[in-house]
Order: sequence, then C-alpha cells, then structure tokens
Amino acid sequence: MRRYTRGKRSKAMRVTKTKALFLVLASTFVLTSGTLAKAAVWETTQAWDANWEARYQDWVSREWDKSFFLRSGSLMEGAPVDCADAVYTMRAYFAARNGLPFVIKDPTTRRADATISNSMTRWDSQPKEERIRRFIRYLYSVGSTATLPNDSYPTAISPTTLHAGSFILTDRANHHSWTIRLFSQTGVPHLIYASRPAKPVLFERKDYPSTSFVFPNGIRAETNAGFRNFRLPQDIGRPVHEVAGFSLEQYDIPARNFMRTVQKRMQKVAETHEARVSRLLVDACSGVSERVEAVRLGVKRNLELGSTCMNATEYDDHSTPSRDSRLKSALEDLAASYQEGLNAGALNGGTAAKLKAVVGGAGPDNAATPCSFEVTPGRVLSLGQVYKSAIADKLSNNPHDTLEMRWGLARFPSAKAKSCPVY
Repeated sequence: MRRYTRGKRSKAMRVTKTKALFLVLASTFVLTSGTLAKAAVWETTQAWDANWEARYQDWVSREWDKSFFLRSGSLMEGAPVDCADAVYTMRAYFAARNGLPFVIKDPTTRRADATISNSMTRWDSQPKEERIRRFIRYLYSVGSTATLPNDSYPTAISPTTLHAGSFILTDRANHHSWTIRLFSQTGVPHLIYASRPAKPVLFERKDYPSTSFVFPNGIRAETNAGFRNFRLPQDIGRPVHEVAGFSLEQYDIPARNFMRTVQKRMQKVAETHEARVSRLLVDACSGVSERVEAVRLGVKRNLELGSTCMNATEYDDHSTPSRDSRLKSALEDLAASYQEGLNAGALNGGTAAKLKAVVGGAGPDNAATPCSFEVTPGRVLSLGQVYKSAIADKLSNNPHDTLEMRWGLARFPSAKAKSCPVY
C-alpha cells in the first residue's frame, strides 16, 4: 500500500512537471511567434525624421479634408469629433498607417513620465484595424485643447517651420483649435476643424482666425495660444524650451497686425484686394451656413426639453458664444477689407456691389446679395441681415432662447433663458 501510494504520487508529479514544461514551451512560442502575445495598437517600424515629416505634410495637404470622417468604409467613418479630437486624429492616423510612433503625455495621471502611445496593449484581443480605431477614439476621451500644449510646441513663423500638419490653438478662454491643411501662394491657410457638439463633420475656412479670438488675453507665450507643431515622441515630458524647433518669436509680433504679418511671412505672392475680399466673402457665407445648422440643432433640443433646462453638456454642445465671436470677427474683417479695397480703387464693380449689400444690411431680395440662408422653413435671411445683427451683438448664443432670438429677430433673453443656468 505504501509503495503504491508513493508510486501514484510520483506519477502525478511527473504529469505536473510535464504540463508545466508544456506551458513554458507554449508561452515561449507565443512570445516568439507573436500570434497570441499581447499586441500593440500598431507596431512601430519607422522613426520620425525629416523625410517622414515631409511625407506627413504631403499627406495632410492631399487627404486631410472636411469629408475625412464621412468616407464610406474608411477606418474612422462616423467617428464623432470636436476640435481637439480632429487635431489628434490628423497626426495619429498618419502614424498608424505608416508604422510611426505616436506618443502623447498621459493627462489622466500626475506622473511626469506617464504617456499614452501606440505600444498600449489594452485592445490586444481585437484585430489590428479595430485596435487602431479604438485607440484613436480613446484619445478623444482623454485629449482636449487643454492637453494639446503638452504634446506640441510653439513654432517660428516661416514656410519651413509652419506648414501642412501644423495647427492653431486658442488659450483656455476660448478652447478652440484648427488644423492647417495647407497654405496658398498668398500665404492664406486652408483650415480644417471640428466644433461642438461632437459629430463626424468637419468644417473649413480659408483665412486666419481673428487675433482677438486666438489671444483673448493678449499675445503671451504662457497662454499656449498660437501656431504650434506636434512634439516628437522623445520630446514628450521635456520642458518645452528644450524641444527642437521651439520658438517664441511669434509672440513678438504686434497684435494690431498679427495675422497680416503672419500672412506676409508665409506668402510667395501678394494677395490683391479683389482676391482678399472675394475669399472673405466666401468664408462669411460658409460661416453663417454652419451656424444655421448649429442653431437648428439647439432649438430642436430646447423644444424637446420643454420647460426643462439643459444640463451642462447639452448647454456646451448647443450654445454658440465662440462660434458667434468668430463669425462677428470674420464679418468685421470682411467689412474692413472692403473699405481698404474701395479706398485703393482696387475692386471691380460686381464685387463692390456685393459688399455694399452686405455692409448695408440688404435683404435677400436685393439682386446684389451674395448669399442667403433659410434659417427655418419659410424664413430666409441674407448675409447683410446677419451682418447687421452680428455687428450689433443681437445674435443670441444661449440655447434656451427661441430661434428668432438666436438670429436677432427678437430681443433676448427668453423667460426660460433667464431661469436656466448658464454654463
């Protein structure tokens, strides 16, 4: 009996050792073959250098447009984005498609050396494409205009340092950003950007944002506002002044002529008065069109809620203070450029007539009116009418106000707007 018991124990031990050896060998196979090992979001097979930066800029100028998140069957189709999400996607997507590292500072912890990168294995059970999709969407949950300064640096203003793939950031007061798709020969940026509420729709404009909107608290480096480039992976966590390419020279440009000075530094040929006002007119019409949809959604949600107030998220999604500020600045710039063109005698008759209709507040029935907008079924407003309301600060940005108040057709605030909190 004793020998039998010992023999059985010995056999059990041999079986256990055999299983253990098998597991070790299996683990070794997994780690060496990579078939079952924890998978990174994507493998890093390249390194950022001058060649890859040039390819990145070329890709942005060709592929990064306002339809990026609407392309049928694409990796990011339907992803809801706000302005910072778009900035991060631009860099991360290119890195993923080319085996380049993507690293940002982890804003969810106080650890100075903590990062978020494509080496994460959180989604290792998913196919590669799904890992990339989930990683980029994860960036949306942790990244914002407040985190962008940690992952970028202020750049000098020149065609060699400011380019496709750079971006513009406001300070925290306005928390907005724009990506730069390219610069025209006349030094004008083609900006691609998102807004709130987050949705798979990007917008575009071909102009500089107003200086007062980018720098509402003055042109100071400590606000982190201005023109910026992404840091290289090895620069994440380093003091910004140690980052290659770091420059504060943009903060020495006088505020009065800031954007005009930037344009002159970036241009290869001078922009004529005719070209400038024509471009600004197109952008003004686009800006109002975008507001039409934003206000429509806000009014719709307000009506759905009845007497109930919007919560903080809903209010942030449907209020339009930043949008209205940008629109007013764009219309003021248009009017000023129109006056400059008139003074210089440099506008043709058709262009001058369109601008006269706008600054004169002409209605949609005026033959010279350049664009009109159906703000609600059966109600059409001209750019001139919107101009008058915007310049007089009669456009309500409060989503608790009525559609008429939102467009300056009635005095605000409404009774509901008075009783509901402003976030």
